[in-house]
Amino acid sequence: PSGILVADSIDDGRANLIPSGADGVIVLWRSQLVQRFDSTGVAQWAEPTRLSGFTVDAIKGDGGGGLIAIGRYWDETVNYPYQQQLKAQRINAQGQLCWNPDSGVILVDSLRLPARLFGALACLPDTTFLIGWDKEVQSYPFLARGYIQAVDHQGQIIFPNGGFPIDTTQMSSGVDDFVLSEQDSTILAEWARSDSTIWVQKYDYSLNPIWDHNAEVTNAAEGISGKVASDGAGGVVVVWSTGPFGMHGVYAQQVNANGELGVVLNDLNPD
Repeated sequence: PSGILVADSIDDGRANLIPSGADGVIVLWRSQLVQRFDSTGVAQWAEPTRLSGFTVDAIKGDGGGGLIAIGRYWDETVNYPYQQQLKAQRINAQGQLCWNPDSGVILVDSLRLPARLFGALACLPDTTFLIGWDKEVQSYPFLARGYIQAVDHQGQIIFPNGGFPIDTTQMSSGVDDFVLSEQDSTILAEWARSDSTIWVQKYDYSLNPIWDHNAEVTNAAEGISGKVASDGAGGVVVVWSTGPFGMHGVYAQQVNANGELGVVLNDLNPD
């Protein structure tokens, strides 16, 4: 046999793996169990760490061998349809739970159902964590806005009132991804709306918008959107697909440091 055995069973067949930020990787399975491995495949914690208080949707390395996890908790004491909370937990490099070990930190209370979570995570150099998600507009059950929240390394919420919206229009939108630009110490956030548009905005580390406009990357996504990478010069490259399951093509577009569109980098024929 090849590889190393991480778990005898993972129930739903899904697992997640991220770089540890040190010398190996961190693996999540069963949406609750976490283990860190070094570059030779040796487990670094005596036992996997179990996350309690919520089901994990997304994880991100903290840059020092640990991670932050976000996910949803079903609160049966709250009346329908506001029964879900968005929670976060940090596990340090030693595998210890850092924020309210039994339950995690509540980021948003009483999310409207049906709950959708487009979880985006980033770790700033000072170990402040950025978290992006979409939240249903209460008076419009089929609409949502993307929100960003920041949490310091002690688990303290930085922005009151559940974070702030990235888009003021009442259209379905959720934060898909963040990327940090080391060239000018900024953050680039990407989100998609239900009208098939994809947008990017640039922020400083206090989450103040830098551009005087949101950059419209495309108005014809119509499919799976949302992965970004730094272009190495203060801008970003966005990748998306069109059509169901990307069957009509995969595209990439650069947005430069000033929020101006560059060139379409590629169009891949699925054949």
